[in-house]
Amino acid sequence: MTIAEFAKAHRLKAQREDDTVIIGGKAGQIYEYSDSLLGVLFITPAKKAARARVWNNLSAQCVLARMTLRQDADAEGALSFDPATAAHVTLALKLAGVKRRRQLTPEQLVRLASVGFKAAKTTQEASPAT
Repeated sequence: MTIAEFAKAHRLKAQREDDTVIIGGKAGQIYEYSDSLLGVLFITPAKKAARARVWNNLSAQCVLARMTLRQDADAEGALSFDPATAAHVTLALKLAGVKRRRQLTPEQLVRLASVGFKAAKTTQEASPAT
């Protein structure tokens, strides 16, 4: 499973950084580790020293769930996981701090349309043709 397929299946936003597609989060990122595995990277912000405890607790949970620990530092590290395993996906999203996109119900869309909400145009649609 590619990172783009994973993002679409789990309602996540994929972005391109230096010829690499990643899913960014508040505390890390999810990336393509190999053809069949994805990786999750946990990075501690410099201002938050208490994150070392968070990394130690979450990495221990991930190892118990059979995710593979690839790098382990004091307050940051990387693991690889199987994107087909629901427990691995849940832990990876929690570790990286990734939020799923909201999915509006048809009732919510009707209510928004009734108050005049219109979806924003993408940059390609908004830009004049050259």
